[in-house]
Amino acid sequence: MTEKAKAYRGFATLDPAIRREIAARGGRAAHAGGKGRVWTAEAASIAGKKGGRAVAADREHMSALGREGGRMRRLAADAARDVHTGGDHAVPRSAIASPSARLEHLDMP
Repeated sequence: MTEKAKAYRGFATLDPAIRREIAARGGRAAHAGGKGRVWTAEAASIAGKKGGRAVAADREHMSALGREGGRMRRLAADAARDVHTGGDHAVPRSAIASPSARLEHLDMP
């Protein structure tokens, strides 16, 4: 099935507010039945470290992030130099100011 021809079924057809309400009811029921997950600071820390190791294991992804960071640092340095020297190395402010715009081309999980 192509992206355009994708047919939504089941919960995907519901309004987002209704889906959220159904999910909230499920969460409340799980906690009421003693099955809900309550995170302690220690458990959250362990989970975060586990996720960080999984992401860091993808060397290609980490390399792309490093390249992007270096490129942004260079753009920021060029822009700062131009502000102080009045040079014509104009860098659009959007290239520096918007983190989401800088990373949107990366394949991030």
